[in-house]
Amino acid sequence: MTDLLPRDVSIDERFYGTFGQCEMEQAARLVVALMRIGNEWRDFTREELLELAAAVDHIGNTQGGVIAERRMRVTEYDAVCVRELLDYGWLEQLDDRKLRIKPCFVERLAEREQKLAEREQKNEARQ
Repeated sequence: MTDLLPRDVSIDERFYGTFGQCEMEQAARLVVALMRIGNEWRDFTREELLELAAAVDHIGNTQGGVIAERRMRVTEYDAVCVRELLDYGWLEQLDDRKLRIKPCFVERLAEREQKLAEREQKNEARQ
């Protein structure tokens, strides 16, 4: 995996175009939000995702990790869509009901962060 940590991944914006389908992108964003809590890529359960999704309607960046506000569109459906991440090979199902993030998932997020940084540099150059 890359040296990218979960808190290095911006979750303020949706992951448009990162994983190819809206459902996967929403599920991936929720997975990253969960990983930001401990700032490590660890195994997790669907139940953990469902609990997080049930508790928050909006996720975004803070210095400490994740903010949770009941005002925007993070839903339990996003947690259910984690199946899409499994089907397309971004996650691996372990025998003990846990899910493991595969290196390709983190690498794709690193590519996304690089594109966001380049876009930000272009915007600053225009000003």
